[in-house]
Amino acid sequence: MQYDEQRGWYEGRYESNGAYNKTISLTTNAIVLESLLYKTSGRLINTESAVGYLDVRMNDVFSRPQSCLPQERMTSMVGYRNEY
Repeated sequence: MQYDEQRGWYEGRYESNGAYNKTISLTTNAIVLESLLYKTSGRLINTESAVGYLDVRMNDVFSRPQSCLPQERMTSMVGYRNEY
């Protein structure tokens, strides 16, 4: 058995002889619980893009900000040159 009913899941097995590594860690138990949650609930992180503050302000043509606006985030460094 790869778990202790009172303490959680064991760290794993040794490759050389197949014996259980009976170390119990938070990381291993968190991964097991996260995997079980994924199996029951599906995707855990919402990856849909949300509308941000700047998008809302720029789409309202009657109340555009009169001050300097933040620059858009760069998604890659391709073609980026640092000129000072």
